[in-house]
Amino acid sequence: MSARCLENYALVGSSQQPVSTRFAIQNRNESVRANLESPASNYHGSLQSAIAFALQRKRPFGVVVNDCSIETLDGVKAADAAWASDEFIAQHGFATPYPQAPEICVEIISPSNAQAAIALKVELYLARGAQEVWLVNPQKQIRFYSYGGELKKSKLIPRFKF
Repeated sequence: MSARCLENYALVGSSQQPVSTRFAIQNRNESVRANLESPASNYHGSLQSAIAFALQRKRPFGVVVNDCSIETLDGVKAADAAWASDEFIAQHGFATPYPQAPEICVEIISPSNAQAAIALKVELYLARGAQEVWLVNPQKQIRFYSYGGELKKSKLIPRFKF
């Protein structure tokens, strides 16, 4: 919004509250609430970019989507990166969220991620049709999962490196 557009709005909240606190923007006739969350680290972002670039290079006949929203059995989740084949894109386009998971879903693990939450995301993406889910740790080590369990390497991109 431009400064001129903001003239009729007031931010209700306190700078003393943490970023994850709810704030409201009030207009004369409406109130909009947003839950503001802290962003991922810049290192997380650099890993996300490197993975996306490598996926696109190794699988040029498809699309890489960062922060890919997927409707799961536990609500909408966002994979840090996903690779969708041309066939997937022909069927789903860029629907938000996708009703099924693209072929490869990638999660970058941060120290603050709970193991149970990550395990749940793996199960949710696989249940929605992902062929593989990759977990990448900060040391750039990758664990690959398919519906049958953990894999020694990706079956879709056996020599994947980034």
